[in-house]
Amino acid sequence: MALLKTYKNPSYSLLGLTAVAVGFLLACLDLSAARSLTFETVAKILLYVALAAFGVAVVRIKVRSTPEGVEVKNLLSSRFAPWREITGFRTEASLVIDLADGRAIKCSAVQPSNVSHVSKGRSYAHRVADELNAALSRNNGIR
Repeated sequence: MALLKTYKNPSYSLLGLTAVAVGFLLACLDLSAARSLTFETVAKILLYVALAAFGVAVVRIKVRSTPEGVEVKNLLSSRFAPWREITGFRTEASLVIDLADGRAIKCSAVQPSNVSHVSKGRSYAHRVADELNAALSRNNGIR
């Protein structure tokens, strides 16, 4: 059985929380400075709310392994793949889950760093792929 474990690039939480804080702060500043609610003020407030919503979406992205399978929360979508349907994990521009039916799930929460591309070293994404492949072997038997 795979343990419950969550994976995401560490900088994503900081980026998301920063976007939420900046969006909220700008909205509050514009509201307090506005003498009346003009179209321009409302449009800017909506833009700031969109920035904060983007920040929330960034904070929630993750890959989570569970005893039943792997849950993927990307920016605009969520997917769940049971262990029996997964054939492997690999890295490209992000972590990729290969499925038995030939489809693939891209996981934006886990991406190789630019430094690892240049140095040809093992990145966080490669270590996550290795760890999940080991969990897959434990769950499905060695393939």
